[in-house]
Amino acid sequence: MSQKNSCRLAIIGAGDIVKTIHLPILTNIASIESITLIDKSFQQAQKLSALYKLTSLENISQLSETQVNSIAICTPYGTRESIIKEIPRDVWDRVRESGFLFLEKPAILNQSDYIRYQKMGIRVGVGFMRRYYSNTNQLKAWINQHPLSQIKKITLREGYKSMASGLSEVNYRLDAKLSGGGVLAETGCHSIDQLVHILPDFTYQITDVDFIMDNEMDVDTQINATLKAENVSIQLSCHYTRLNAMEPIIQIDYDDYSISCSVSAMNPVVIHGRSHRFILQPDNRFALNANQAFFLEWNSLLDDAPLHPEISIRIENTSLGGLFIGDVYKYTNKKVKSL
Repeated sequence: MSQKNSCRLAIIGAGDIVKTIHLPILTNIASIESITLIDKSFQQAQKLSALYKLTSLENISQLSETQVNSIAICTPYGTRESIIKEIPRDVWDRVRESGFLFLEKPAILNQSDYIRYQKMGIRVGVGFMRRYYSNTNQLKAWINQHPLSQIKKITLREGYKSMASGLSEVNYRLDAKLSGGGVLAETGCHSIDQLVHILPDFTYQITDVDFIMDNEMDVDTQINATLKAENVSIQLSCHYTRLNAMEPIIQIDYDDYSISCSVSAMNPVVIHGRSHRFILQPDNRFALNANQAFFLEWNSLLDDAPLHPEISIRIENTSLGGLFIGDVYKYTNKKVKSL
């Protein structure tokens, strides 16, 4: 971002991800002129502001008294619409002229979400930092270098043991309307977005959905779908769970081999053949750890000449994954079990 358009950022939400991930990175980026924190708990905003020597405000309406020109909304999905309405019009005018809106995931779960952000007429980025992982982009390069017609199946899998009922009573993940959904919306959105990034534009047809519910939250979700990209049909299988630990993976099956990686930035891409196994060396042009990925995520919004202009976290480039998740939740023939 050029000097005349230097970033004066307001962060709405002062939770763990802001404290432990975003602020350590943002406070070390020279093009960010100032950071203002707002949280429903003014005490929490003050405490975090003092830690990083930032400004805090008691309510959103006070943004009119600042020169803020960019907004990061780091609050649960279900709070976004009301927050956007609370932000004063003059602030949105500055954002439209020289800044951006950043949203934590998930940002879009239905067509109405997408239309709302498109109508705002501003740059909107979503927190899908895995797009910058080395392994994600090595999978993308592999797919680009081989005929899509050779892909037989793609598998997405991620799981850990953390029941919704075991969370704090005030945790937003206990409220389906607040969080946007359970393990699919909260965890699955990341690898589904990686899929959107590594494949050419595709359409999808959902063929089978199985939910295990803990109250209103899906704690185990299995999905089968058919993707169609460049007139090629590809089978997709997804499994996300909070019921048990499960080796996370993105795997692409070809006729006589598969190529896969785990969901951590540090894990390499592995090629499994019938009688051999190869490990690709990481591509150090991309992120080799999560902090590097978060930096590149912000760099894409802050810099007129980002380090990876070929990668976009703009909402128009990430919306397909959210629409897919929303359609899974609405799928009429889903099978549902309760704990």
